Amino acid sequence: MQDPRRGNPRPRLQEVTVEGYDCLLNAMGLPGHGVEEKSEELRYSRIWEHGRPLGISIGGSSLQEYKDVFDRLNTNLRVIEDAQHRFETMRAIGREQQRPERRLLPFYFEINVSCPNTPEGQQMTQHPQLLEQLLRYMQMHTNAVIGAKFSPAMEDARLVVFAEMLMGELEKPYINLGNTSPRTCADVGLSQDAITIGKGGLSGPALYERTLRMVEVVAPTGIAICATGGIDSAEKVLKLQDLAGDHEVPLIVGMATGVVQDMYCIPRINRELAKLA
Repeated sequence: MQDPRRGNPRPRLQEVTVEGYDCLLNAMGLPGHGVEEKSEELRYSRIWEHGRPLGISIGGSSLQEYKDVFDRLNTNLRVIEDAQHRFETMRAIGREQQRPERRLLPFYFEINVSCPNTPEGQQMTQHPQLLEQLLRYMQMHTNAVIGAKFSPAMEDARLVVFAEMLMGELEKPYINLGNTSPRTCADVGLSQDAITIGKGGLSGPALYERTLRMVEVVAPTGIAICATGGIDSAEKVLKLQDLAGDHEVPLIVGMATGVVQDMYCIPRINRELAKLA
């Protein structure tokens, strides 16, 4: 987001049981310090020393705010690249070495078009022409990978339409399937005041079957996929990879609730995958 925001008032996170699974219902409301502070944080962060790709989530309550957030972050990331290149060049000159080639920072952009717990969260999906304009704008101003995150509540046919839009507008697209699933407090057996706004986004194992279905539907388009939602085991990862592999589509997985519930979830899954390889 462009400006600092406190998010929704507390309480805004609850543990719930859905279909026998331990899940979370969150209505955080995208709290954060805003794009200016985040830009400064990235400028001086040592995270770049690890050489790992960093995903930059782009949000907004209007098309212009999405553009403004993207512009500020994109500009600042290029400033960081310039500074690193100057430093490496000066060091090479001091050591009488060949000047280094400019190294690009390992980052990519992800457009959040499906946040269910803010009033404006569904604007882009309700008005596809706005997303189309944003994709074209971002493609004109960056060579980075660009993706978009879509809710599991979206109909299968519309997911395909958006996947094809990403493929048509972007040089290096991917799609994130998906986000949390919109639920009211009553839907998950909570009192209305358990979450201040009476609803939120459901996450956790109960979403996994929907994640499988989304990958099954979208994979035939050929777009690279990031699958998120209910993933907490090697078996689940392999099922998703098999679905994507049937169409020779690149697939990675994302986890959030699984890591909250078990902080060693990722190394455990990696060990299990290594044994199965």
